[in-house]
Amino acid sequence: MNREMAFGLLLIVIAAVFFGTTGTAATYLHSLYGVDPLTVGVWRVFFGAPFLFVASLLTTRETGLRIYRSHSIGFLIFGIAVAGYQLSFFQAVIRTQIATATLLTICVAPLLVAFLARVFLKERLTSRILAALALALPGTVLILGLHGAEAILTPSYLFGNLLALAAALSYATTIVTGKGLTGSLPPIQVMAMSFGTGALLLLPFAGIPQHLPLAGWLILLYLGLFPTAISYALLGTGLKKATATSSSIAVLVEPLVATLLAVGFVGERLTMAGWVGAVLLLASLVVLTVPARRISRSEEKLYK
Repeated sequence: MNREMAFGLLLIVIAAVFFGTTGTAATYLHSLYGVDPLTVGVWRVFFGAPFLFVASLLTTRETGLRIYRSHSIGFLIFGIAVAGYQLSFFQAVIRTQIATATLLTICVAPLLVAFLARVFLKERLTSRILAALALALPGTVLILGLHGAEAILTPSYLFGNLLALAAALSYATTIVTGKGLTGSLPPIQVMAMSFGTGALLLLPFAGIPQHLPLAGWLILLYLGLFPTAISYALLGTGLKKATATSSSIAVLVEPLVATLLAVGFVGERLTMAGWVGAVLLLASLVVLTVPARRISRSEEKLYK
């Protein structure tokens, strides 16, 4: 792996660190002020989109915004995926177990990215990518907890589980579409146009939190700035340098960060299985980023 791609993955890992703070912030909003998860997701996009637009205007002052008709379909697909993720995931956590919804969404998304990137972007699945997936997915399951898998086959949770899979597809679509668009457009512009589209699509679902104090609005503002605007700007820049599939694996750092924050600030405990999962997840990043001294032809064999 060349240095440019490794730097792209580093940016995505930093984005994932910010992503990982979302759950803790949303937990505080719900426990302290009674703000439901869907409202948090919608306002996160509402606050994030303007930040991205301002950043896009500032970074394209010399060249100007380059928007062509051929890009409009990509922005629309990306925007639908942004809105679809907020609606499907936050409904999934209500209709199935939270751990199950998170497990399905996070673990299925990289597999969908690998498939969609192969079909639409012609990305190649090397043994390095497959090895990273083989380490990262079990590691993520162990971090999130095996108890989340128990509800996957429970009939009463079927609709919620399907919504979680829809969230995984939405997220995978943002990765693959973002990779395609950043090939010809500045990454921040891609995110600004796409999140602007997503915000417009979410307008019918917007509810104003009742009696929310200034501290609550500041938390929502934080969610819009850091885990949304800054994180997706970093993600877009990383996607320009790294493949879609490797990027989706790097984002799996998010549940590790979220778990460590829950341990430090919410008082949760990480089990031994969770620590093993953390080691596996970090090992997958090593496989992705550390260049091998000698890579045999068999290791570079393409899985077609």
